[in-house]
Amino acid sequence: VNDLYRQGNVVIIGRGANVILADAIDVLHVGLMAPMEVRVENVMGNENLERDEARADLEELDKARQDFMSKYFNVRPDDPNLYHLMLNMGRLDTKAAADLILHAVGGLVS
Repeated sequence: VNDLYRQGNVVIIGRGANVILADAIDVLHVGLMAPMEVRVENVMGNENLERDEARADLEELDKARQDFMSKYFNVRPDDPNLYHLMLNMGRLDTKAAADLILHAVGGLVS
């Protein structure tokens, strides 16, 4: 994560980057969330899964994310204090979210 950060102009998804780079002043930490039903519908469409299988996969993924962040960083991944911006993707489309993120990047104090 630090090597990628030093390269500059990168997007790092996950891997505890928001904790590892918490003190970097030129980094924007964005959390994306959505209600389970929205996530289930997305996974069903993208992965061609039945509802129960999609939900089980998401619950397993959520548990793995919780376990990873707890084990290595002693934090909860849904803690809003770890982010500059939290976006509810159940209420925003992708373009609106991207526009908000771009606007927020422009407002970083360096």
